[in-house]
Amino acid sequence: MRGSWQSGKRAAALWALIGTGLFIGWQSATVERNFGGNWTSLFYTGKAQRIPPDLIRGTFTFEGPGYDGQMYRYVAHDPWVEGADHNYLDDYSLRQRRILVPALAWLLALGRWDLIDFADLAILSAFVFAGCYWASLWIMLQGDSPAWGLAYMIVPSTLVAADRCTIDVATSSLTIALLLYSRLKRDRFLFLSAMAICLSRETGLLVLLGVILSLAFERQWRRGLALSTAAIPALAWYAYVYLHREGASRPSIPGWLGKGSPLGIFIRLTHPIDYHLRPAIDRMVQGLDCVALAGMLLAFGLAVFYWSRNRTGSAQITGVLFLLLLPLVSSAPFWDAAYGYSRPFSPLLVSIAMGSAHARAYRWVGMVPIFLVLPRLLLQMGPQIAGIFHVYVR
Repeated sequence: MRGSWQSGKRAAALWALIGTGLFIGWQSATVERNFGGNWTSLFYTGKAQRIPPDLIRGTFTFEGPGYDGQMYRYVAHDPWVEGADHNYLDDYSLRQRRILVPALAWLLALGRWDLIDFADLAILSAFVFAGCYWASLWIMLQGDSPAWGLAYMIVPSTLVAADRCTIDVATSSLTIALLLYSRLKRDRFLFLSAMAICLSRETGLLVLLGVILSLAFERQWRRGLALSTAAIPALAWYAYVYLHREGASRPSIPGWLGKGSPLGIFIRLTHPIDYHLRPAIDRMVQGLDCVALAGMLLAFGLAVFYWSRNRTGSAQITGVLFLLLLPLVSSAPFWDAAYGYSRPFSPLLVSIAMGSAHARAYRWVGMVPIFLVLPRLLLQMGPQIAGIFHVYVR
């Protein structure tokens, strides 16, 4: 049994390498073919945002406000709030709290300014490898081929990280790690993963809570109490960020956060966005928007269903805990862009997929929400895909 598990781990590592190769291959192709070889294009820096003076030169910029990746790039260049780059964050507290990926990038580059951007890309690739690897191990535990771990590449947080260097792929990967090591009772790896996920994004605390509650329901009080201390480094970091807030941007609460109708997702379904494109193209995009939103609604329903079937499972508890976020994202603007709403809910999608693997029948139903969101994400990447294809066929 031990020998087969070891050979399975080697197979999982192989599939993880393939997945990471696809991730890096996409980034290399789009940077070379669409952005003239400028790797800073992956951070999607907007001209409408202020850029730190030390980063302006050589930064590829886009029209408009840009995207989240640019902010975490600034954090990586000033993770300990010692310089001035943090003054250019759109929301200092929010961005600086999510320190895991930026701090790892800074450490990998040994603090060298000229290496931090590439170190950031390397850290994201490492989390893609880890996510595929851990997913393969989980699937092996269900008696299936580790090759299915490659499905982690179509999780929204992975795709958006490939396109715009967002940090959510770390939270999704570590979600798999917590659920895996909790089941394997590998407490050392479980604790390290728990510390990391809390530092990656605030939603990581929900994943940790899900595992702790699962241990509590199984009357493993001592393990649960010990695991709860993994949140201490994140809480200490939050305090550090608060104490160093002087001179930084004040928190800017998004217009959609906790505001508007609690039926915001249904409003967006019934009142799709007008993209001002040709009528046929507009209808196609709106149709894919609706399909993606339907995928999220299915995910919420499946979270409740799988939890009702197994109320002590860590994956099932974690999935249903993410429904606690719905009151905070109740307004229609939050559901405007699949790139936006699918990232924070990627741990939910991962938990559902992992929880469904326990089911004897229809065990792959948990992947359906991801497949429903996927076409809209690929459409968003369409211009880059077309640019790469155009070059190759000329």
